[in-house]
Amino acid sequence: MAKVTRQRVISLKKKKAVKKLVRNSSNGAVTGSFVSKITTVQDSPTGGITLALYGRSGTGKTTFACTFPKRALLIRVGMDDGVLSVKDVDGVDTTPLVRDPDQISEIVQEQRENNTWKTLILDTASELQNVTLQKVVGLNSAPTQLSWGVARQEQWGDVAVGMKDKMRDLLDLATTGTHIIIISQERDFSKTDATPDSELAVPNVAQALSPSVVGWLNPVCNYVCQMFIRAETNLVEKRVMVGKKTKIVKRKEETGNYEYCLRTGAHDVYTVRLRMPKGSKVPDVLTDPDFKKFYEVISRTGERK
Repeated sequence: MAKVTRQRVISLKKKKAVKKLVRNSSNGAVTGSFVSKITTVQDSPTGGITLALYGRSGTGKTTFACTFPKRALLIRVGMDDGVLSVKDVDGVDTTPLVRDPDQISEIVQEQRENNTWKTLILDTASELQNVTLQKVVGLNSAPTQLSWGVARQEQWGDVAVGMKDKMRDLLDLATTGTHIIIISQERDFSKTDATPDSELAVPNVAQALSPSVVGWLNPVCNYVCQMFIRAETNLVEKRVMVGKKTKIVKRKEETGNYEYCLRTGAHDVYTVRLRMPKGSKVPDVLTDPDFKKFYEVISRTGERK
């Protein structure tokens, strides 16, 4: 007889308790109810990856996003277009430039009905905010710079609601197994040019979105990461004189090249969060990141620091 583990016994007891609870309902139904679908956290479905990815222009955000499982769809919004950087990537579809936020709804409907893509990439949410503002205010074109004078305070509120609605619809697709990546530009919130719809305090550097949208988006995404570029260094040995003796020391020296980096470790300035069990071992930075490297990190639930 196969050995019954303690976890299995606990699971069986919980399932029996749930069945008893359902049978005691007024109509006596056993299947199809909400309560009958209760399960252990170990058995709960995980769905697709939801990633809020941000960084300055040219740091490799679109390139990294397009390493996710194919077929992928790059949803192009605004003039900050990263499609040229992924021209040589197979398995990636691209949309025309989104001119109306409602065009996002067409993509969501297509995915719900036909499950066409394994990965959806919104590039960028920062430009979607401009397109949404254009529609709310009734401008002929998206504003080149967000400021207090562009819209009234209540209009900024309408922009935030519209942004959340469209991104929520995209993120809801993760329940079907679709990976969702929301790309944004980077913004330093220590500056004083914040838009007037701020609802809560945010870390110093996060997405170039209104504070209320940032405050909503990051908690609903399972992962929030920043991309940046840094000088590549090598560890070299140098002989130095210490008194009358020669000592070998190791120093970092720049090679003249640069590394594209994904910040995955917690930081006191940059907004970064990976939703993983407490104590999971996570590197501070991934160099030349791709989906395989990222997935290896977020799958390390059994490792501890």
